[in-house]
Amino acid sequence: MAERQAGESSQEQQEAQVKIAFHIGRANYFRPLGPLIDAALHDHEVELWVNETRDAQILKGNPPLSRESVPITGGQFAYRPYCDKATLRDILESSPGTAIVDIAPLPYGLRKHVPASSTFCYLQCGMDIIPDIMRPDFENLNPDLILFYSKHWQDTLTSILHDRRYGNFSDTLAMLTCSSACVGWGQMDQVVSFDRERILEKYDLPKDKPIVVLAAYPYASNPRTAWDFCYKHDNQLIRHLWGLAHGRLGRVLAHPDQTTDRRVAAALRAFCARNDAVLIIKYRTKDPVPGYFAEVAHRLIGDESHYPSNFMEVLSVADLSLSFCSTSVLESSACGCPHICLDISEDPELRARVPFFESFWPRSDSQGIFNFPGVCYAMNIRDAVTELPHKSLDDFPLLSRQHEQYCRDYLGSTDGGNCARILEAIRLHRERTLPRDAESSGEA
Repeated sequence: MAERQAGESSQEQQEAQVKIAFHIGRANYFRPLGPLIDAALHDHEVELWVNETRDAQILKGNPPLSRESVPITGGQFAYRPYCDKATLRDILESSPGTAIVDIAPLPYGLRKHVPASSTFCYLQCGMDIIPDIMRPDFENLNPDLILFYSKHWQDTLTSILHDRRYGNFSDTLAMLTCSSACVGWGQMDQVVSFDRERILEKYDLPKDKPIVVLAAYPYASNPRTAWDFCYKHDNQLIRHLWGLAHGRLGRVLAHPDQTTDRRVAAALRAFCARNDAVLIIKYRTKDPVPGYFAEVAHRLIGDESHYPSNFMEVLSVADLSLSFCSTSVLESSACGCPHICLDISEDPELRARVPFFESFWPRSDSQGIFNFPGVCYAMNIRDAVTELPHKSLDDFPLLSRQHEQYCRDYLGSTDGGNCARILEAIRLHRERTLPRDAESSGEA
């Protein structure tokens, strides 16, 4: 009797186990996927399909990937590198019965090479989910399962796709018949393991002073517009010459003189001095920190660690963070840090390029991802320059009720179990959609 029960238990465990492959397109994929990979290693067979194409890594400001650079320590996994389309196609075609997890469409248009018995799972990665789903070549994404942070994101995407102001997405909506699940933000799970004392020591941060963190303006990531150029350059001659050369002198002349990166640096320096706080600046390798910011920073934090995320580690001990309408606001909230969103939506060219983000830009008359008093506070650049020097940290509190609501709306759960929910959603989807004989044989 005992032997039969043990055998049944072993069989149930095997049936619950899923072979999961994580596509690692660049080093920064480990930021959202790292906690999920470590969680999957406990109960599943795991493979990493790693892009070792050096040019693609360097172009995006990431170091080249290799087996030695993988930051996963939770168990054994199969490492399968590729450097070209043919190799990745072979990997796909030799992996039937696999749950493939990605945060972007598969490269080289290889979605059609995913075996019928495999499941292509698209995991939300910030706001990228919107342009990814809206892409004209949707068939290159076409996931079997979409994993959203929360119902808010699912409803928002559906609403945008039905809004004819942004185009006719009837074909996409017709193709978008796949399953979806609201499972929370797996990247947030690592926060529960953070230790304040260890982090302060690791980054040589003071224990007796407030900490302010700025995610520097992403010049290399944002589109080059007249507003963007003028924000970076406060020299009027350089501005005018650029405007003439690019046929945008009118935009240049309309740019407010005080709306510049250098003036924001001066305002932050005054704010930190007033609050006896130290300033930490987070930058990307492709976005070097200007000298005028480096001079006022206590420490610069780069991209040297995606998992565990050095940015989230620092946010977890910070008293306030700032960014420029970026999803850093989500990381701040996950780490229990109040946030100021420096509003760049006054840039008309930027708004025109991403019209479907209209509902996300900060508005004074309603709450949203970038303006949620008690969690995040929207300020336009002019107000930041003139008002921050006179503000106190107490003007930007993190209020528990509002924080709970924000996390519920935009992040899912803060209980540290999001990765488990993601893996369970994948398992249930495969159990529901794939015949048992197809899973066992590898192909239907």
